[in-house]
Amino acid sequence: RSRSLWACLLGGLALGAVFWTKELAAVVYVALVPALWFFRRFVRGAVVALAGLLLMLALHGWLMWLIAGDPLHAVRVVLSSMQRNFVQGGGGEDSPAYYLRYLFLDVRHVGLLGWLALMGAVVLALPSRPAAVDAAAGPSSRAFLWLWAGGLLLVLSAFPVSLSPLRFTMKQSNYLSLFLAPLSVLAALGLCWFGARGRVLLLAVGLPLALLLAALQQADYRSFTANSKAVLRTYAGRADVLLVGSSNLQGLAPELVQLGLAPVAVTSFRDVLDQPEAE
Repeated sequence: RSRSLWACLLGGLALGAVFWTKELAAVVYVALVPALWFFRRFVRGAVVALAGLLLMLALHGWLMWLIAGDPLHAVRVVLSSMQRNFVQGGGGEDSPAYYLRYLFLDVRHVGLLGWLALMGAVVLALPSRPAAVDAAAGPSSRAFLWLWAGGLLLVLSAFPVSLSPLRFTMKQSNYLSLFLAPLSVLAALGLCWFGARGRVLLLAVGLPLALLLAALQQADYRSFTANSKAVLRTYAGRADVLLVGSSNLQGLAPELVQLGLAPVAVTSFRDVLDQPEAE
């Protein structure tokens, strides 16, 4: 609404940074294509935002050219790996209901956020809304919020990356972070549905729950890493032991050399599963 070209440029650079962070996450660009409708009266802003996006993509290609001699090196590697392991290999999770389950049923990652965001969506759809909602979000803001949250959820849940075999976008629980911004805005609007006491009660329950779940998740990661390192240290130099683990465990193996222990070869689960069965 400010029609700031600097804001449009920063937005485009941020979109380009998505590709730098994780190439596969660039599928979110599909969800934002309809957002160009909001720039129909501000074409310069759309051009500046697109320029920022293209600049970041060009810089990424330049970096890949310096490293590997191919501007599209990362793209080729990622697409090849996805085709081999996800599309043809059948690995990974692609159920369209995956994120809905984590938002509303298995809430260990998001706590009450999914339900509060759903309340916010209901509030936006009501013909008679709380005055605080109308004050915070005008008609264009509400439309953009619907597009932002709904578009991301739709594309990341049901966008086909392969038609034969039919596979939808690959899903992981940590990809829920892609939804945090629009869901948080919706959740804030959902809180407007309640009176002051109701908001205080929900926050009193939701915030400690979120902190507890975050602490448990962090403890889970630390436990997994510590146990993996302990296994590697225990069996370092043992030629009679075949270690099979995840790609994360493979990444930990070189650390043993720095600790003065014998290097350990870790075979991935995928390599074991790909081996032909003995007759």
